[in-house]
Amino acid sequence: MLCNTPWSLVDFVLFPINMTVVGCNHWILGEFNVKERFFKVYNSMRNRVMDKKVLKVVEAYSTLLPLFLSLNNFYESREDIDLNAQAFKGIDMCHPLDIVFDDEVPQQSNNDCGIFIIKFAESLMHGLIENIPNPLNVSFQRNKIAVELYVHAKRKKDEGYLSDGEFRGRMSKKMLNINAMEV
Repeated sequence: MLCNTPWSLVDFVLFPINMTVVGCNHWILGEFNVKERFFKVYNSMRNRVMDKKVLKVVEAYSTLLPLFLSLNNFYESREDIDLNAQAFKGIDMCHPLDIVFDDEVPQQSNNDCGIFIIKFAESLMHGLIENIPNPLNVSFQRNKIAVELYVHAKRKKDEGYLSDGEFRGRMSKKMLNINAMEV
């Protein structure tokens, strides 16, 4: 499945979330379950203090997602979603999503949490969570990601194809500055 697949065609959406906004240099993974209408949190460094910080950040997702979807009549346009199901029964579509912490996430030990959530998201998408090594070999995973990106770019160049949804216009100086700041 492509990253730019419309939400009207998916049942789950994954979000890498940086915790810097609450004074923490940490990454978590969020999962919006479209059909069951909840937001699941995958955190590889769970404890009471961290859970409070995570909750503060994901409450924004929990609040804003239903508002945006409601404004676009998202649920009404999805024929595959039963609006009489328990997840929707008696709930205003603008009501915040329930937040659920997943207790099955392998707890990292001195790992790079950014690389960890990339590996975790990949494993989650393929149903292979139990195969995540702990401790994760961060150096190997970084190199693996770099090689995969290089091979993908080389194939695109050599075979001359464009990814669906790829930006085909010219980037303005403003766009270039924004992209440079994000790196």
